[in-house]
Amino acid sequence: MHLTALFDDSLLRRANRPALECAATDGALRTLTFGDIEARANRMARELAARGLGPGDRLCVHLANGLPFIDLYLACTRLGAIMVPINILYRVSELQHIATD
Repeated sequence: MHLTALFDDSLLRRANRPALECAATDGALRTLTFGDIEARANRMARELAARGLGPGDRLCVHLANGLPFIDLYLACTRLGAIMVPINILYRVSELQHIATD
């Protein structure tokens, strides 16, 4: 079974169950269901595909840990793209090396 199929099965089977809590922009605690995460990942995958990202492509991601990171990771798995997470503490020279390697 492919990783994407495992994610899809797991997320959809528990679509209405709480998956995670995160802080909203106003500081309030927000609960997302597995279905919410699935929908967010699908929206992100469509947006990335519309911009030309596809199977085997690499996407460098320079984000702190948080919900957008999860969205991008799941979107990349759906597209067959390779997510390259970059530590937000890296200096410019380190970022340039990773991006050009």
